[in-house]
This record gives sequence, structure tokens and C-alpha cells, in this order.
Amino acid sequence: MKLVQDVYLFTSRLPGYEKFRLGDQMRRCAVSIPSNIAEGRNRSTRREFAHFLRIALGSSAELETQLLLTERIHHVESKNILLLLDEVQKMLSTVIRKLEGDYDKHQLKARSSQLSPTYWSKTSSCGSPP
Repeated sequence: MKLVQDVYLFTSRLPGYEKFRLGDQMRRCAVSIPSNIAEGRNRSTRREFAHFLRIALGSSAELETQLLLTERIHHVESKNILLLLDEVQKMLSTVIRKLEGDYDKHQLKARSSQLSPTYWSKTSSCGSPP
């Protein structure tokens, strides 16, 4: 949420014509990050949560690009926001890896149990994989 607040403050300092162009786009990207985290957290599976975190990560990349463009075009400093954004991106990437790793481990465990002779002897009339 601090990132959103900082972006709103930063864009309020842009020239008038830019507040409604690039500034508006930056505010939307900033709001999209916590919004997608919240939406994903309330989904039913880890896989869905990871999907929404990837969307949030994409929005953070868009915001990073727009901040860098604003620095070049308007010669304004956004270093503090970029540092905070970098931390957000690292956190998102870590959680995504963890969620996907847990999902992959669960899938691998399920698949390996289906390959075991014990599984097939209990589920198949002939006692071997099809």
C-alpha cells in the first residue's frame, strides 16, 4: 500500500498535462499490484493465487518502465519508489516460486503415487498401469 501512496504523491508532482496521461497509467499500475494480490489470495487454489501474483508482477514491471520513462522525459527522481518497487518484485517472485514449488511437489507426489504398484493393485482390476 505504501507503494501506491508514493506513486500517487509522485504523479501529483508531474506537469499538468502528464498527470492525466503517464501519471494516470502509473497510478493504475500501482493500484493493480495490491488489488491482484488481494484477489489471488481469496481464490481457492495455490495455483490461482500464483496466477494473480504473476499479474501483479507484470503490473510492477509496467510501473517500473513508466517510472524510468518519467525520469528520462521530465528529469524527476523516482529512486525511492524504484527501490520500494524492487522489494515488492522480489517478494512477489519469492512467493510465486514457493507457491509453484509446492504445487509442483504436490503434483509430483500424486503422479508418483499413481505409478506405484500398490496404487494400481488397489484401483485396477488387473493390478498394473494401463
